[in-house]
This record gives sequence, structure tokens and C-alpha cells, in this order.
Amino acid sequence: MSTPDAKYHDLDKQIAVLEAKTGKDIEAIEKARQIQATIYEGRLTALNGEYKRIDTIISRCVTREMHDAHREETRADINKFNAFMNNSLGRQSVTAIVVVIIVELAMHLFFKG
Repeated sequence: MSTPDAKYHDLDKQIAVLEAKTGKDIEAIEKARQIQATIYEGRLTALNGEYKRIDTIISRCVTREMHDAHREETRADINKFNAFMNNSLGRQSVTAIVVVIIVELAMHLFFKG
């Protein structure tokens, strides 16, 4: 049979072992927290000023309203051009301009000098 002192001694040993294990766990937890803090600091540094970069990109983008307005202006111009081309005077004008351009190119190519 063991004496009460021996039991207390055994309990003291067990407590010492548990404290040693707990101490290692606390050190591991602290080290993990330091690593995590370093990771967070790196992420924050990477994000620092990111809103300025995103704001710059957004300022270069065309808004939906601008796109739609430009599309409507372009459609109106195309409709005017189509109306002009559907008119016989418009077709004659374009044909005359094309003939002049072809003649000018031919003269330039054949009569350099």
C-alpha cells in the first residue's frame, strides 16, 4: 500500500507533466498567433491602397448610361446616312466621290513624277 505522501508525490508528478504539456501547447498557440498576425499584416499591406487602384479602374470604365447614349447617337447617324444613301442624289454623290478617288489613285500610281 502506498502512503498518502506517495500519492501526493504521484499527483505532483502528474501535475508537473500536465503543466509541461500545457506549457508546450501555450507556446504552440502563441507561435501560431504570431504567424497568423504576420499573415494578416501581409494581407493588409497588400490591400493598402487597393481602393485607389480600383477607383482608378472604375473611373476609366464607360458607364451603362454613357454607352447607351453613344449607341443612340450612332444609330441616329447611321439612320441619316441610310436615308442619304436611299436618296438617288446621295447614291450619285457617293459614286462620283468613289470615281474621283479611283482616278486620283490611278494617276498617282501610273504617273509618278
